[in-house]
Amino acid sequence: MTALAIAAIPFLFGLAVGRWWLLLMLGLPATTMLAQGARAGMSLGPTAAVTLLPLLGAALGVAMRRVVSRGRTASPTT
Repeated sequence: MTALAIAAIPFLFGLAVGRWWLLLMLGLPATTMLAQGARAGMSLGPTAAVTLLPLLGAALGVAMRRVVSRGRTASPTT
């Protein structure tokens, strides 16, 4: 349940924006924080969860927006 709470806001943001460049903008700080946390001696599991779950939530939001937009533009087969 905590993982959903961490990824909820980035998911909604990814759903609203719907652009893949958003993932690049979120990915650079996430990987930088993960690398710095690992170098500082933090345990890798919780650090990876806190830094990468928002990125995954945003990716899911962007992907869902793409699927929905393609579904709306597809011509119905009757």
